[in-house]
Amino acid sequence: MLWFGLLLECVVKNDRIAIMSLFVLSLLFTLLAGIVLWWCIPVGLRKAWWFFCGVAVGIHLLWMFGRAEGSTLWMTTPFMIVTIMWSVTMALLTATGVLFLVLRWLYRKVLRSPQLPDRERRLLLSAAPVITMSVAASSVAATGVVNAGKPFEVRHVDIPLKHLPAAFDGFRIGQLSDVHVANFITPAYLRQAVAALDEAGVDVQVMTGDLIDDLSQIDETFEALLQCRATHGTVCVLGNHERRHIDPIMAAYTRYGASGRLHLLVDQSMCLAHEGETLAVVGVDYPMSASGSHMPPKEKLLRQMEASAQKAFAGIAAGENALILCLTHHPDFFRFSAARGAALTLAGHTHGGQWSIGKMSFAELFDYPLGYYRLDDAHLYVSGGTGHLLPFRIGVPTEVTVLTLRQG
Repeated sequence: MLWFGLLLECVVKNDRIAIMSLFVLSLLFTLLAGIVLWWCIPVGLRKAWWFFCGVAVGIHLLWMFGRAEGSTLWMTTPFMIVTIMWSVTMALLTATGVLFLVLRWLYRKVLRSPQLPDRERRLLLSAAPVITMSVAASSVAATGVVNAGKPFEVRHVDIPLKHLPAAFDGFRIGQLSDVHVANFITPAYLRQAVAALDEAGVDVQVMTGDLIDDLSQIDETFEALLQCRATHGTVCVLGNHERRHIDPIMAAYTRYGASGRLHLLVDQSMCLAHEGETLAVVGVDYPMSASGSHMPPKEKLLRQMEASAQKAFAGIAAGENALILCLTHHPDFFRFSAARGAALTLAGHTHGGQWSIGKMSFAELFDYPLGYYRLDDAHLYVSGGTGHLLPFRIGVPTEVTVLTLRQG
């Protein structure tokens, strides 16, 4: 999972930098796998292994320094998918190779019989684990890419709220998050997600950040959002990826928001009138550092969140009968929204790690990695993401979420 976390950090301003970062990581893991597996395979096969690794490294270097001027092959989806599968395979081979070397050392030092097996048996015992590791690693890589290409799930979550006005009992909120329209997620995919929420009968749709990465598709993306037929339209907040090219994003929100069906909240609030009652919707900005990093130190992150909370919740009186929905990209904002009386907070950002084995995932670095949480009478739901930056998912499918408010 380290390669995935590092790559997310490398994605800064455009897709070319992201893809080059992916390729550099692929080269790195190819070299690491070559070194580690050299100690795993039988001596008689090591020359062939070095030849294979040399060819792989050579292809990487030729691509990086010798590709034809103006070539767009490296920007195509099939090329990137193959690179992702190769990178994951090499990363897994490196990890499992290290584990194999440790186990082999323990076997030789602690458990091995003093009688050596014959040459053929020794060759088989050495080669079989390496072959097994290679097949397993490539299978995991292929599974992750295939899973990422599956349709999103429509996930239904009931939220029981104290003091919920009768008018809002059964009120449905449709959540989109982390769509990342770019190479692997298209505006057509977003239209399908919006349509799925409409079919579920939601009263309002919300988009909790990281809408788009490829600005060449910005008009089609916002037109897809405007396909929403929910009674109260769509309410959005900014994520860290919008912050990297904020001017054209804000211009698009202004242009398409003129319809009155698309609302962007940046440390602001608005009210939705529904059957004689009012729902206050608060939207907070993403806490970027002064240097432009989306992962500032924890203390600075919390200070920025506190400042956003003060601005966004200004003028909203949190009382026993107040019904407040808070939209945030970063789930750690939950402590601030709960303290200010938000009954429900919706967030994204983590993608659920995109790769989960039991409870272990990259998202565990966050206080609230994925799914439903409760703090006293305040509730939080963290989406696993409607799209993704990289097409690799195991155990965390893409989703659109239908959250139904219930009296509880």
